[in-house]
Amino acid sequence: MLPEDILNRVTTITYGDDVANCIIQLIGSERALGECFTIVTREPHTWKEILEYYRDAVFLKTGKKLKSITIPNSKEMYGVCDKYQIQYDRVYNRKFNINKLDNTIGKYNFFNTKDGIKKCIDEFIENPKWGCISAKYEAWSDRYTHEFSSLSEFKGIKEKLRYIKWRFIKKP
Repeated sequence: MLPEDILNRVTTITYGDDVANCIIQLIGSERALGECFTIVTREPHTWKEILEYYRDAVFLKTGKKLKSITIPNSKEMYGVCDKYQIQYDRVYNRKFNINKLDNTIGKYNFFNTKDGIKKCIDEFIENPKWGCISAKYEAWSDRYTHEFSSLSEFKGIKEKLRYIKWRFIKKP
């Protein structure tokens, strides 16, 4: 689910191994001492493109088409997501100049964004490891999509009750 005011904003999604490899190259570099670097791919994409890359990767791996919907405005998410990440990050176009990185470690050959997303999806589906799932966000999303999450997805009675509260009782 993406807000319409974010769909056409530009961002960079950088494959984690690339970030780690760039950090390794920066460590111990005389030219890197005392400097700050933005380690991102040179390949900006809209959030709408990123969503399609995720949908394509899941379909290629599972044969299942992900349902996605948009909501009119990102402000609707403030009560259920990190409002500041949306307010000060996602609603802005994020293109970065990485010339300083190039001048310090040489021109790094970043993994293609679409291929990186596919690789991550493939690895996750083959060996899923879930972090903390927000009962509040899942309940809010399920209201919009008219879906229901299994209570077994949530750890502990407190999270199960939080899901029930936000899915069936409390309106955001």
